Amino acid sequence: PIKSSAASDVYKRQTYYSLREGIKCILIIICIINIMDLENIITEIVRWKRKAESGEIITLNQAIDLIRKSVDDEKEDEMFYGILIEQAPTDKEKDIIRSIRNDERKHNQILRELYYDFTGQILPADNLTNSSNNQMSYKANLEKALFWELDAIKKYRKIMGTMPSGKSYTLLMSIMTDEIRHANNWLLYTSPSPQ
Repeated sequence: PIKSSAASDVYKRQTYYSLREGIKCILIIICIINIMDLENIITEIVRWKRKAESGEIITLNQAIDLIRKSVDDEKEDEMFYGILIEQAPTDKEKDIIRSIRNDERKHNQILRELYYDFTGQILPADNLTNSSNNQMSYKANLEKALFWELDAIKKYRKIMGTMPSGKSYTLLMSIMTDEIRHANNWLLYTSPSPQ
């Protein structure tokens, strides 16, 4: 009986030590995984910092400021498209430009609503007037419109990245999609015709 009790104690001690060593191994593995996770986290922080320094990532406050500025930009675009409508040589082109101008009006209103949602402040009415003496050719103005639209796409992409809710994200996505469509129109009209 004594031998079996001693053997049982030895077995228990071996099991205890094996279990303890197993737990140590598990803890070491967890530490290694955490260190790897920490390295991944640090790598992501460095990537995010580089993007932030490049201006690609902005804060919500910066986005709200861009929204405020974009209200004026959309109004300027609307007025510019009024000039293009007058310059357009065909009714088809006038209709396309008119549709784009109406989109710019819609964008202005959406941006005003977003600004109010974020700040609780109503932006003052547009005071801009179409006093521009645009002496550029129709084709030069189309090229100008193309680059304005491409810049707008970049700007709205930055703003969209900060949006905290589905509603604001969706509204900005609709604006950005319109701007992409506008840029495509101008790209078609500014590209050389195939011979």
